[in-house]
Amino acid sequence: MKATSLVLFLVYLTFALALSNKEKENPAAGQRRNELLKKLGLRPEARQQPQAGGVNLNDDLKMKTFAVHKPVISKGYIGVHKESIAGPLLGYLDCYKVVPTKNEATLYSFTVSGPVMEIQVVGSQERMAVVAGPLGNDVGPYSKNFHLPRHTQFSSIPGSGPNHDKLQAYLYETSVFSHSPDGGEIEVQWVNTNGQYTNTEIALMDDRIYYTGDISAFRSYTNMKVDHLAFKWNPAH
Repeated sequence: MKATSLVLFLVYLTFALALSNKEKENPAAGQRRNELLKKLGLRPEARQQPQAGGVNLNDDLKMKTFAVHKPVISKGYIGVHKESIAGPLLGYLDCYKVVPTKNEATLYSFTVSGPVMEIQVVGSQERMAVVAGPLGNDVGPYSKNFHLPRHTQFSSIPGSGPNHDKLQAYLYETSVFSHSPDGGEIEVQWVNTNGQYTNTEIALMDDRIYYTGDISAFRSYTNMKVDHLAFKWNPAH
């Protein structure tokens, strides 16, 4: 009797696995599997019905249906203001420089799904990046170190620190931008070698953009006219 039961069980297991795979493509396979179970004297399996509004998960595992979070998506231009986003508008961002009109500026887009994000270049595979400058990888208070803006086709994981572009021999980070929905300010961070995010200050010198941890130290080091800037998001209409 035990040998007969074992044979029946193995026969069921072979056919059930085959029908289970077919059921994903053909619902009628589930019905045929239950007919086989009845012939073997076993209890038919209950069919799972899909649920609307989320992901259908197995009730036997006491899982629930979860709603899908919709991230904030926007396309537009980055306005460059003096001192703060309430300050005078100097123009719009075009990678590493400020241009006077939107027609000359780069059209960007972003998707907010966390505290930091990437900013994409619309119509290309590129994204905004912060590239480590020649004085050192870390920026912060009392440091003259500075980093540079750039467009890149590569991407970095949030919080992972700088990646190494071996082809062009520089360190870069892309997931270091944040957007304030209240005023529209775009802030720029950098992950130092200790793994901590550091807010940068945006500087304009000789018509180029720089990111530094201390604009006063950077100004003293360059001994040139350096303007403190702020980025503001301007949605495209």
